[in-house]
Amino acid sequence: MRNTSGSTRQEYGGVVTPEAVLLDFEIAGIGTRLIARLLDTIVQLVMLTMLSPLFAIFAGLLSLLSEGVASVVSIILFVVGFFLLLFGYTTYFETFGGQTLGKKMMNLRVVTLEGAPIRFGQAAIRSMMQVPDLWFPPGGALALISVLTTPRGQRLGDLAAGTFVVREVSPQSQNMRFQFPIPHGYDVYAAQLDVSMVSPEQYRIIRGFLTRVTELRPEIRFGMAQQLAGPVSQRIGHVIPHQVHPENFLACVANRYQQRHAPPPPVATLG
Repeated sequence: MRNTSGSTRQEYGGVVTPEAVLLDFEIAGIGTRLIARLLDTIVQLVMLTMLSPLFAIFAGLLSLLSEGVASVVSIILFVVGFFLLLFGYTTYFETFGGQTLGKKMMNLRVVTLEGAPIRFGQAAIRSMMQVPDLWFPPGGALALISVLTTPRGQRLGDLAAGTFVVREVSPQSQNMRFQFPIPHGYDVYAAQLDVSMVSPEQYRIIRGFLTRVTELRPEIRFGMAQQLAGPVSQRIGHVIPHQVHPENFLACVANRYQQRHAPPPPVATLG
């Protein structure tokens, strides 16, 4: 993951706005999350198996010490190793990209409520909250109830950290799912826009923004519309009039782009 500033973007899969807000996603289902958790458990067991020879070497070295010192050191090493393997694994991978290996294989990612990358503190909270989420009896029941009853499928760790899990959407599967109508009163204005220079990547960003505007806070929504409209207007050589809201401009561009790239209608044949 790269931190950028200015007019550049921060990218980590999917489509990310200049403010590092992920746009191309769906809320992750409980089935894929369970599979990702199972895959992570397998990875952790493999890591434990690979580290077993090191534990054996340490045990041999500890046998050279007195019995009391060896016992204390053994307990300390066991606690530290267990903590790093269980909690450090998820904290590390989710801090640097929002994905453990299991989530990466299932195309899932942990993001903030605004869709931005999570930070170390949030990843650590999610990791530590595995204890009540997955270990309190009956195992996993609290997490399951929380995921099923919250709008964004958040377990207790997500609620505490202000995060949720998303499934990244490929552009191939989502390319023409949404049809963007021309805003009321903008028909003549939209007809004047030449979107032939709009790139597929720019359209993906516009589409991702327009499909999520109702989930964004008003100040973020307007700011993002302005930042996205500027490069697009420059790309097509168009100066946006002062009376045109940037979000309406983007909607017009999206409509014209869809019409330009829509597949041709089927040809009817006789006989």
